[in-house]
Amino acid sequence: MKSLIDITDRIVEAEVGGVKYKFLLSTWAASEISKKYGGFDKVESALDENSPDILENIFFILSLLANAAILYLNTRMNSIEKKRETLPNDYFLVRTTPIELTGLKDVIFDCINKGMERNIESDDSDEEEKNVETA
Repeated sequence: MKSLIDITDRIVEAEVGGVKYKFLLSTWAASEISKKYGGFDKVESALDENSPDILENIFFILSLLANAAILYLNTRMNSIEKKRETLPNDYFLVRTTPIELTGLKDVIFDCINKGMERNIESDDSDEEEKNVETA
C-alpha cells in the first residue's frame, strides 16, 4: 500500500509585515478559492492590479492559506501542545503596507504552485519486470 504524501513539504514560509508565517494550499483552501472565484484559472485576474477588489482578494486568499497551514499543523500536534488559533480575514491587512502587495501576490502564487505540484514516483520493481519481459 502506498503511503500518503506528507504535505509539510508543500508549506510555504514567507515574511509578512516583518514576521514569518506558514501558508498551505490544502484541499479545504483550494475548495474555498474555487467557490469564491469559480476556479484557479480566475485567481490571477482577481489579483490583477486593475481589479477593483484586489485588496480584499489578496487578504482573503492570504488569510485562507495561512489558516490552512495552521489547521494542518494543529492536527499534527499532540494533545499537550498548544494549538494555534486561526486568523481573521483582516489579519494581514492591518500588518502590511501597500509596498508589500506585489510580494504578497508572489506568496499566494508560490503557495498555489507548490500545492498543485505533482511528485511522480516510479515503482522500480515494475520497471525491472518490463525490462525482463522485453529482453
